[in-house]
Amino acid sequence: MVNINHKIQRALVLQWEAVRACIERLNNSAKVEPSDPLGLFKIIESDANVVEFEIGRTLLIFPERANDTSTQMHIVITGRLSIDKIHFQAHGQIRTVNFKSEAGYFRLKRDGTLQHVFGAHYDLTEDEIGHPAFHAQLKSFLDFADVVKCRYESSTLNVTNEMNNVLKTVRLPSAQMDYYSVLIQAIADHLISQSHSTTENIATFRDLLAKNKSIQGRAYQIPRLQAQNAITCYRSVHWYP
Repeated sequence: MVNINHKIQRALVLQWEAVRACIERLNNSAKVEPSDPLGLFKIIESDANVVEFEIGRTLLIFPERANDTSTQMHIVITGRLSIDKIHFQAHGQIRTVNFKSEAGYFRLKRDGTLQHVFGAHYDLTEDEIGHPAFHAQLKSFLDFADVVKCRYESSTLNVTNEMNNVLKTVRLPSAQMDYYSVLIQAIADHLISQSHSTTENIATFRDLLAKNKSIQGRAYQIPRLQAQNAITCYRSVHWYP
C-alpha cells in the first residue's frame, strides 16, 4: 500500500495549498513558509492500516489583528498526523487516527526584540483518567525562535520569553486541534474580523472551512463522544473518560 501513502501525502499537500491560497487572497502582505509543501509531510511510520506523517515547522507571518498594517506576528506550527489508510483507499477521505500539534507565537518588534508571547501543544489522550480526550496545554516553545531567526538570516534578534513562567499542567478541553485546525485558527484570529473583513474575504475563509471539512476527526472512535447526550451538548464534561 505504498502508493496509498503517497496518495494520502498528496491529499495533505492539496489541503495545505488551499490554506496558502486563502492566506494570499486575504492579505497580500501575509506570508506562509516554506513555499514548497512537498517536504513538509514526511512519512515516518506505516503499516497495513495507518500511515503517520511528521509535519515540518511552518512559519506564518501575519498582522496581529486583521486591520493592522504591519505583519509583526510570527507563528511557528508543527506536528504529527496519523491517517487511516483503509478508509482512504475505500472512500478517498482523510480520516484521523491520531495527532499532535505544537504552536509558538512570536511578536517581532521594531527594535529587533522577538517576544515569545504564546505557546501551546494540542493532542489526544483517549482513555487516561483526568485527561480530556482533545486538550491543549500552554507551553514555552522558545526554540521555535530559530525559525524566525533563519528567515531573516539573523542571529542578533533579542529573544525574550514571555512564556517562561506559564503554568504547564492545565489541560484545556478543546476541539481536535490537528495541524490544519491550528492553521485555520491562526487565519481566523489574525486575518478575519467581523468589523473589518470584506464580504469577499469572509466568503474566502468559508470556502477554506468547507474544503477542510473533508478531513474527518478522531471522535468517531471514542464511544462516549458518540452518546446522544454528548452529541447534543458538547460541553467539556463529555471529553473525560
